[in-house]
Amino acid sequence: MINSVLLRCARDGSWFHFKDPVDVISATRVEEVEPKLQEAERQVRDKGLYAAGFISYEASAGFDKSLVTKSSPEFPLLCFGLYHSPERIDPPGNEAVDFGLEWQVPLNDDEFGNQISKIKAHIVAGETYQVNFTMRQHAPFSGDSWQLFTGFAIDAPYAAYLDLDDYAVCSASPELFFELEQGKITSRPMKGTARRGRTFAEDSLQKRRLQLSTKD
Repeated sequence: MINSVLLRCARDGSWFHFKDPVDVISATRVEEVEPKLQEAERQVRDKGLYAAGFISYEASAGFDKSLVTKSSPEFPLLCFGLYHSPERIDPPGNEAVDFGLEWQVPLNDDEFGNQISKIKAHIVAGETYQVNFTMRQHAPFSGDSWQLFTGFAIDAPYAAYLDLDDYAVCSASPELFFELEQGKITSRPMKGTARRGRTFAEDSLQKRRLQLSTKD
């Protein structure tokens, strides 16, 4: 059950609070993901409601069966609350508390090195040209999730706090997945969006051109 959602608007830094959902739509199985998402869209379209929630990374298999993920049976693959108009609120205050989190990674140095070597081998073999190698970090936590959120996330462009019955999602995302407005889709991912200048790659290309000109 998703109870309330707070979202920060990156355009002007304003905050919106969605509370008291009139309905909650969630999916815990891969085959439910797409139908449940369509149901949320239908209610937004037909009833004029707002949908606020999340789609887990692990839900990707619900859109493409070739993708394989490892999902938790307890945490929803998709969960949206359906709300009437949100309330615009003042920016949250910083309630930072040092929780002494000790982050743990699933790989040791040797395992990490082996994974990188495998990626390089796949690139050399022409099986892929790029791999974004990531891993999850975990830390035991005990305390107020709202204080945790306000301590590190409130200045993030797309900060979000989602209050579920058994979970809290504290997002400090700097990325805009996509925005649809008046038939125009805008996406602002972190990678590949910086304007290109005189980089090392450009300098190397220019030097190569000069070498070829000299040989001619």
